[in-house]
Amino acid sequence: MAQEKNLETKIKKFLTKQGIYHFKTKGSMFGKIGLPDLILNFNGRFVAIELKSKKGKASLEQLKNGYKIAENNGIFAIIDDFKKFLEFYQDIVMNRTQIRHSLSYEELKETYKELQDKTINKEKIKEEKKQKEKENKKKKIENLKLIKNKVG
Repeated sequence: MAQEKNLETKIKKFLTKQGIYHFKTKGSMFGKIGLPDLILNFNGRFVAIELKSKKGKASLEQLKNGYKIAENNGIFAIIDDFKKFLEFYQDIVMNRTQIRHSLSYEELKETYKELQDKTINKEKIKEEKKQKEKENKKKKIENLKLIKNKVG
């Protein structure tokens, strides 16, 4: 978390110095889940950045939001260090068609679908495990009833 916060601070200082409109989103129980950390508007583009530590991974909701942004011609990126941010920034400033460290609509669609499938499979496995535990508990209770009937 500290690594993410340090990266955020560095990027916000850079953006402020460049005069680029940006803001940090704030998550809360009343807000939309999975919002990107930073929203920018420069060079006529809507840009959303999800900040992660080197080991961090985007959640299903974050990818879903990135997918919606890219679907509407915005730019979505997951950035985990300042050097990558500068490359990303430079590509946007230069109005390049290929923007390093951004995710295309197709990539986001595929990644979101894969993560969604994994999540569904995990939930399915969890539910199957719960069902087995229920059945085992039921069997134990039946066995205890049989033993009680034999004993007494």
